[in-house]
Amino acid sequence: MIILIKERSYFFKGRDNETSMRKKLKSYLLITMFLLSSLFIFTAWAQAAESSIALAPGSGTYNAGDKFNVEIVIPEQVDSLSGIELHLDYDPGVLQINEAESGKGSSLGSADWLELLKTVDNSSGRIDLSYGTLKSTALVSGSNLKVGVLSFTAKAAGTGNVAFVFDAAANRNTFYQVKSGGVSSDKAFSSHSDAIYTVGSSPVQGSVVGKVLLEARSDHAGVSVNLMDLSGEVVAETTTDSAGSYQIEVMQPGHYYLALHRAHYLRGKVGSINVETGKPSNIAQQVLTAGDIVESNKIDLFDLASLVMSYSSATTDKTVDLNDDGKVDSSDLYIIGKNYSMCGQTVTP
Repeated sequence: MIILIKERSYFFKGRDNETSMRKKLKSYLLITMFLLSSLFIFTAWAQAAESSIALAPGSGTYNAGDKFNVEIVIPEQVDSLSGIELHLDYDPGVLQINEAESGKGSSLGSADWLELLKTVDNSSGRIDLSYGTLKSTALVSGSNLKVGVLSFTAKAAGTGNVAFVFDAAANRNTFYQVKSGGVSSDKAFSSHSDAIYTVGSSPVQGSVVGKVLLEARSDHAGVSVNLMDLSGEVVAETTTDSAGSYQIEVMQPGHYYLALHRAHYLRGKVGSINVETGKPSNIAQQVLTAGDIVESNKIDLFDLASLVMSYSSATTDKTVDLNDDGKVDSSDLYIIGKNYSMCGQTVTP
């Protein structure tokens, strides 16, 4: 009898131990699941909250006329990037933008990424870019993602700031998108790093000097004279004085051409200008042809019709008063007839 009681005691004690062990395992399992879940949530939160955006390099010193590139970078890890919208302001008095790309030359260079918005304004100093993809196979993941490239020219001595814009009210809010479960969601950058560039004066290497006259006029002021390099980019610009004279200072010796324009005159061009260090390049006198009333860079029936509509009237409209004598008469008609069918120059190299 005593033996049976002991055996039953051992039996129940064993079952108690087993029950206790199961409870402990269940507790451990719940704790493990909680920790894994917390880790997942923290990781997702960290990605959403800690992604920043920066300009690289963030500073630099250049001379007027220098060209340099600035990359737009997301340093932290981002998974399944599906879109990016970038808005920046810069000082147009110091810097000029040559090109702004959110895809080409960046981590978003796939053909499956589409340019949705591109605004570059050198008068106001504004850049607006948007790029995105609808294809899951084109999603981009990684750290130090290069999401844009800006090409600047140092225009004039001074300090030029380039800054991200976060202004949702003005529809200029910089943000990015990630896709999860087939759905894209907007993400705000937790911080950003703007840039500041110092531009010093470059010593003048040479100059281009000349004169542009306006046909049938005594006042030759206001002709735009653009010095352009062989790629078609404007290097320097000025306007003529009342005598038609101009002078352009050139920072880098080399080969250039001039593009000449005045409203309602055929465009002019002077090619093959070789600027040498310490020497002025003297350009032969140019005359812009009058009569392009409708600004088509050719003189045709539309210009003639515009003049005839104002014929035999006193006017202050210099558009149709080709010789600027205060009236539209046979002298203006003669100019149109003499120059009829003539075309202006193209400004490409």
